[in-house]
Amino acid sequence: MNSLKFFSLAIGIFVCANIANAQSVKPTFKKLWFASYETAKPGKVKAVAVKDLIEITETGAVHFRTVYYNGVADTTYQLAEDLIIKLNKIFNGDKKLESRMVANRLKPGEHYAGNLSLISYVDHKDKIDNFIYVEPFMNDQFNDLMQKLPILPSKVSYKGQIIEDKAIENQIIESNNVCTYLPDISLPPSIKQ
Repeated sequence: MNSLKFFSLAIGIFVCANIANAQSVKPTFKKLWFASYETAKPGKVKAVAVKDLIEITETGAVHFRTVYYNGVADTTYQLAEDLIIKLNKIFNGDKKLESRMVANRLKPGEHYAGNLSLISYVDHKDKIDNFIYVEPFMNDQFNDLMQKLPILPSKVSYKGQIIEDKAIENQIIESNNVCTYLPDISLPPSIKQ
């Protein structure tokens, strides 16, 4: 009988310890993905090259893939609670992502040489919000959060040379082709000496 009590007590302590260690903050969305991409030219496109792909589940699990010179690095990790809290302030279904824009064109003389990115998320009411993210057009809070999302792979597993996901590529092409505020991608002019 004493061994049964001891065994029950040990199981109870183990279960309580695991519950205490479980993540208490959960995302306010069902799914979120963020894909940075390149196109051969601005305007209507038929093909894109995905450079980074971050997928986050409703439990806060992240699957991150990025293209390096020697292949695609692939890693998974669990988001920290403080980052989930920040994500929940933006990806909660209260406002469209477009409301985070502070501009919709570059200032005269400005150049944008970065990638374009499509963000898509499904809130808990099953509403989908797709948005093409251009860093200079967004507010500081949004840009700060997006820069904190990717964590460089700690355990690198190279899987091929490109990121292939036809559903995501098709969504990027569709969104890119209807977007009215995309900047031309160009390097600033060189300085003549």
